[in-house]
Amino acid sequence: MSHWSATCISSESSDTNLSILVDCNASRYLFNCGEGTTRTLLQRKKGFRKFTALFTTGIDSDRSSGLPGLLMTVADSGVSSLNVFGPAGLDHYLASTRLYTMRESLSLKSHEIATTSSSPVCSDENLSVFAVPSYPEVDGALPASNHLECLKRKHASDVASSMHPSKRKKLDSDDLDDSRPSLVESTPGAALWNSPTVCPSELTGENAALWRRLVVQHIFPGKSAIATSNGDASASAAFEPRGRRDSVTMTQLNKPLPRLTRKQYTLSYIVVGARGRGKFDTVKAQALGLKNGPLRGRLAKGETIVTAEGKTITPDMVLGPAPQPDAMIFIDCPSTEYIPSLTGSEVFSRFQHGGEYPVHCMFHLVAPEVLDDLCYRRWLETFGDKVHHLVAGKGLTPDRITFTSSAYAQLRLSHLDSDIFRVPKCLPTPPSAELLNHKDLHAIRHDHFVAMKPAKAPVLPADDDGIDLFHPAIQKGGDRNVSSLLKPKTIETFHEARQTVARDSSSRVPQPGDDVRVTPLGTSSAMPSKYRNVSSILVQIPGSGSILLDCGEGTVGQLRRHFGEETSSILRGLSCIFISHIHGDHHIGLSKLLAQRRKLDPPCDSPIYLIANHGTLSYIQEYSDLEDLGLNDPTTGVRLIYSESVHRRWRSNPARSKSADDIDDVRAQSSLNAIRDLQSNLGLVSIVTVEVRHRGRCYGLVLKHRDGWSIVYSGDTQPTENLVRAGYNATLLIHEATLGDDQAEAAALKAHSTIGQAIDIAKRHTRMKAKNVLLTHFSTRFPKTPQMTSAPADATDPTIAIAFDHVTVSIGNLWKLNRYLPAIEQSFLDSEDPEEEIIQAEDAP
Repeated sequence: MSHWSATCISSESSDTNLSILVDCNASRYLFNCGEGTTRTLLQRKKGFRKFTALFTTGIDSDRSSGLPGLLMTVADSGVSSLNVFGPAGLDHYLASTRLYTMRESLSLKSHEIATTSSSPVCSDENLSVFAVPSYPEVDGALPASNHLECLKRKHASDVASSMHPSKRKKLDSDDLDDSRPSLVESTPGAALWNSPTVCPSELTGENAALWRRLVVQHIFPGKSAIATSNGDASASAAFEPRGRRDSVTMTQLNKPLPRLTRKQYTLSYIVVGARGRGKFDTVKAQALGLKNGPLRGRLAKGETIVTAEGKTITPDMVLGPAPQPDAMIFIDCPSTEYIPSLTGSEVFSRFQHGGEYPVHCMFHLVAPEVLDDLCYRRWLETFGDKVHHLVAGKGLTPDRITFTSSAYAQLRLSHLDSDIFRVPKCLPTPPSAELLNHKDLHAIRHDHFVAMKPAKAPVLPADDDGIDLFHPAIQKGGDRNVSSLLKPKTIETFHEARQTVARDSSSRVPQPGDDVRVTPLGTSSAMPSKYRNVSSILVQIPGSGSILLDCGEGTVGQLRRHFGEETSSILRGLSCIFISHIHGDHHIGLSKLLAQRRKLDPPCDSPIYLIANHGTLSYIQEYSDLEDLGLNDPTTGVRLIYSESVHRRWRSNPARSKSADDIDDVRAQSSLNAIRDLQSNLGLVSIVTVEVRHRGRCYGLVLKHRDGWSIVYSGDTQPTENLVRAGYNATLLIHEATLGDDQAEAAALKAHSTIGQAIDIAKRHTRMKAKNVLLTHFSTRFPKTPQMTSAPADATDPTIAIAFDHVTVSIGNLWKLNRYLPAIEQSFLDSEDPEEEIIQAEDAP
């Protein structure tokens, strides 16, 4: 019997979106993949090697923006083949990520679902999955694309036959057949791909669709598998491209994609378990002369046997009728406009009114007005009164913390200094949540578990499950009562650290820039960990605006947890985003941030400036075909600034000859005009990018203010004199410190810096002469604190501080982080998890 179950990996909250993980035997299937999915799986100690298929209900920043990060992690975990299903736009989305997701070891097949069908879109020995497109009403009518064309050609018996074990398609058979010629090998595909004169941006119709599929196949070809040191994610930086490509492939991949016309619809999914075999009938077996023994066991497993007397006995001769498999339904209904299309679909008919396939559980991703709609409520009743309805949606479910390990660490440290270490915020439960008071509707929570076979009622983990320490601590008053949260030794260490800070405060002399506030939102390198998200740092300039330095996946969630109900104001006040380079851990969160800013009500009254290199801006422009990011609205949307046009070398010599990598004069001049406006808005004398040494083109950033202070951001880099010269005499250097000093060779190989090298760059008497250094971008080998001394080597050295997610500190108080380090280390020692340390070390880049 194939046992299977569904688990809510993440629900709708400030930092995550709904994601359901289905486990069946040795396979895993994921439904929706919003930002933070990879980190959530790590938080809940779920592995990546069993993934078989991913399904998304929509292509946007809420439902699928975690897909690139998860695909890279799955590939680096050793998965060799994967199927991805979603609505139209899926191929365009995957193809747009080609400059940073390339993995030769993974064979990925994407399947766009644009029409309704009674046949499953995916079927293997474990499950059958049906897809149901839903379209919004347009002036009271449904679009023509909702016509059930396939249903007119198929009989309902197709559904039943697809669920019979002997007739099930496998994921890599028929339309998913690996043995068929690839698109690249097919005549039309080869001719198109190998044409040196093809201009993809001018392709339309089927040729445009074919080009996108060709690009996806070249990103994930599934050949020349690259072994990692332990077969898991990942010994060689999970967010860096893998493998080499021939010159023709790279030339074609660098060409812009065809434009895409956005199609507005969502998918819902019906998941049906495998039909089991009937109960063994001992009376019939005895009548056939079968005694207890191995032959009975083989028949029970579905095998045909031949007795010693030469008599053939088939399983149906001794097995009773097979029980009907239970079904799970995942509904995505964004607004009441989708209800007529959704509820009118005939695909659901086999599961309604006591039909052939009982529904055990329905997951609802809906808006409050949908749940309050009488038509929708009546439609739910057609599935019977034994269905368990679990509901998620903004404005419906409690805003529980998802990344509880990080939150718990922050809660503990808030007793050290509540101004610097702030407890993550949860939004208040909205009034619309009262819609869930209905006896048959229940809010989905993280880790909600539903056993599908054998079918059992949904359950939640115990409060003392050992994974979530944050919420139980809050319930016990841990945010107010230090003794309920910390051990006596830690309380004593906290007291000593505060005394040290109080003693040293009297000798501090005010300096320009002291009031500039720095808030690290992500401080991990390559991939997230339980305690650290990927790269992002917010710099707030009082009275002027703010700048975001990189924008890794999950940045919006980090902002919401840090600022709570003030997040909208923070997004409005965000003047500039700087992306250092194209690697995914530095920019995957950009599309969601721009999309959320675009949705602010009332809308923003000024533009946001985006500084990034050509590759990153090309990606975000292609993505904007899928979702409105404001790129076509320079007044209140986004103004683009190409890093190539404002870097230190070019700006000091505008007349120099251009290289092949430089941008055209029109975009260069537009960038220079925009940077002047940005400087004026922020009170800055200059904003320049600096070429640093990394794998691929990467830039650092230097900000100089008219009040005399300056900030230097390194991006990802080996030690480089370019940064030293450009940032000379900096007030604050924010420098990557990926690896420990005992890993200098590995750091050089990966074009990163060690902790010691980062500090050496900043030193006052020999190098940059920076006054303060904030170290960040730590390998997952250091999930909590990296190894370093807590005090400067001598009086001429800069103040050195370690960045932690959600720390918020002014430059003038950065020295406090340095003095607090022994107390921070002691707090982490109290909550040591030996197993966690091993896992994190194995996953290190």
